[in-house]
Amino acid sequence: MVTFGMGRRRLLRLIVRTPVEVSLYSEKKTKSPAEAIRVMSRDISPQGIALELENPKEEWIGRLQVGKTDLAVEFTLPGGTKSILALGKLIWLERPRVSSPGGGRYVFGLKFIALPAADRSRIKNYIRTSYEKMLEEGKKRNAELGA
Repeated sequence: MVTFGMGRRRLLRLIVRTPVEVSLYSEKKTKSPAEAIRVMSRDISPQGIALELENPKEEWIGRLQVGKTDLAVEFTLPGGTKSILALGKLIWLERPRVSSPGGGRYVFGLKFIALPAADRSRIKNYIRTSYEKMLEEGKKRNAELGA
């Protein structure tokens, strides 16, 4: 699913649902494979990514500290074949409003603090081409409806 939104950020972001591997980083900024989990993206911009996590282990979610925790992410944009690797700082975290079995759904946002320029360009281009495609589809639908 691909749509657009502004939400809590001032910059345009694209709503994209794709699997993302997330790893906690140590103070030495080294990846800890044992800490890797799989989550789903909620949206992306060239500056960061929002992620959803269903029923996390308490020891994992308990280690997240807004403004302090660095997380490594690896994902592939829909239709792509090359992974994007980035390091992000946790800048917001929404905990479930209602207690549910297994812990519920957590949503959190990362600001990219290390993202290769080529990957940032790929994200920008993906958002731009998705937007252009949606505009073109909208024009076609309007023409079909006689608008």
